[in-house]
Amino acid sequence: PNGTILSVGGTFIDNGETRSVVQFYNPQGNHLRTLRVPGELSDLDWEGTGLRICLAVDSAILFANIQPPYQWTYFSKTLVFAYHKPDRADQCIVFWDTILDEKYVKYVKNLQHIMSCGEYCILITKADDSDLWVLVLCNSIGSPVDTRYVNIEPIVSCMSKTTCLVANDCTIYLWVYRKHSSAPTILEGDKRKIGREMAFYVDELPDPNNVYDREKFNPNKNTNDPISSAAIHEECFIVGRSSGLVLKYTLPHVSIETKLQLRCKPQMMSMNCKATKISIIDINGILSFYDMESKGGRIGTGEHLPTERKDVWSLVWSDDNPSLCAMMEKNRMYIMRDMAPEEPILSSG
Repeated sequence: PNGTILSVGGTFIDNGETRSVVQFYNPQGNHLRTLRVPGELSDLDWEGTGLRICLAVDSAILFANIQPPYQWTYFSKTLVFAYHKPDRADQCIVFWDTILDEKYVKYVKNLQHIMSCGEYCILITKADDSDLWVLVLCNSIGSPVDTRYVNIEPIVSCMSKTTCLVANDCTIYLWVYRKHSSAPTILEGDKRKIGREMAFYVDELPDPNNVYDREKFNPNKNTNDPISSAAIHEECFIVGRSSGLVLKYTLPHVSIETKLQLRCKPQMMSMNCKATKISIIDINGILSFYDMESKGGRIGTGEHLPTERKDVWSLVWSDDNPSLCAMMEKNRMYIMRDMAPEEPILSSG
C-alpha cells in the first residue's frame, strides 16, 4: 500500500503441471521472493497495513503474512532502527542504548541499508542529484566517524569488524575501514589508500594493488551470472551468483581461494564465527547449509548439506559458538544446535 513492494500473481509450468505463484519486487525491479500457491490463483490484494496479502485460490480465500524488509541492526548493546514520520520526507534513525535507555535520533534521506559489526555500524544512503552512494561509519550514538562515496549501487552489502563490502550485479567494492589491531583511521593520499579501498569485477581476478577511484571506475559491465548475495568474515568473504556458484576470497590480501557450487540461487548468505559453515536462504525461502570442511563436494571444497527448512526469512549465527544459530520460520523462532532445532518460540518480529 505504501509503494515499496509490487506483487504479481501468475502461473508457470513445472514438470508438465501448471502451478500458481506470487512474485514480489522492489521499486527498482529486483526480485525479492517467490510465494508458491496451492491451487489456481485468480486474484490478490494487500491488507491496508501491508503486513498481509489476500489470495483468491479456487473457491477459498487465503491470507499470507508478509515480512517487510525493516531497516535495523544491533551492536554494542545498541539497537538502531529507521522509520518514516508522517510529517517528514526523510527517514528517522534511532540509536537506542538498551543499557542506559538513552536514545539518539538523526534524520537522513534516501536510506538504502543499515548494517553493523563489532563497535560500529554503517549507514548507506543515496546522494542527492548524483549517481553516488554514501557510506557513513557511525559509533553507537550515531556520530559519524568516517565517510566514503561510491558510484556502485549497493544491491548487496555486508560488513565485518574491519571491512565493508558493497556490490551491484557485477562489481565488488571493499573498504577496509579499520585495522585488525587499531581504531578507525582516515587515510590520506593515494599511496596510503592502497589496500584500503578497492573495486573489481566479479568475472575478473582482483588486483590487490588496485586503488578505487570513483571518477575513473566504471561500475557497470555485462555479466551472464549476476551477483545475488554476499557474506564476510575477518579472514575471508564469499560472493553468491544467480547460477548457484559461490566465490570465496581471502582477506586481508584479496585473492580468490576457491569456488563452491550450490543447488539453488542464494538470496541471503551468512557464515558462522569460524567461517566453516554457510547458511543459505534462496528466493523461495528455503534454508540450507554448506559445510566448507566436508570432503563430499563436487566442485571446490565442502558439501551442500541435504538439511532444508521451508518458509525461513532470517538467520543469525552465534558470535562465539560455530554450531549455534537462531532462525525465523514463519512466526516462530528456532534455536539450532548443529542444525537440530530446539522448541520454537512464537515471535512476530
